[in-house]
Amino acid sequence: NNESNDITIPDDFLDPLSNGLIELPIHLPSSNTIIDLNVIKQHLLYYDFDPFNRTKLTLEQISEYNNSDIIKKKNNDLLEKINQWKLDNNY
Repeated sequence: NNESNDITIPDDFLDPLSNGLIELPIHLPSSNTIIDLNVIKQHLLYYDFDPFNRTKLTLEQISEYNNSDIIKKKNNDLLEKINQWKLDNNY
């Protein structure tokens, strides 16, 4: 729990659905929202749409979109920043 340690997680590192630290960032194809992979997988168990604009969404679409070099780089850059932040804050 980040509150008990008085650690404030940067907004850019928070998953917009779970409000928890993003562990594996991915981009959603239609809304281009950055979200944790496990959070969107959980959402897709119950709903078949992007939670931010309700466009139909599948894991295959997410995988295809996040397989492009540009998006891979964005995801990797964010993951590096999150991991560095975790190290710097003993999180």
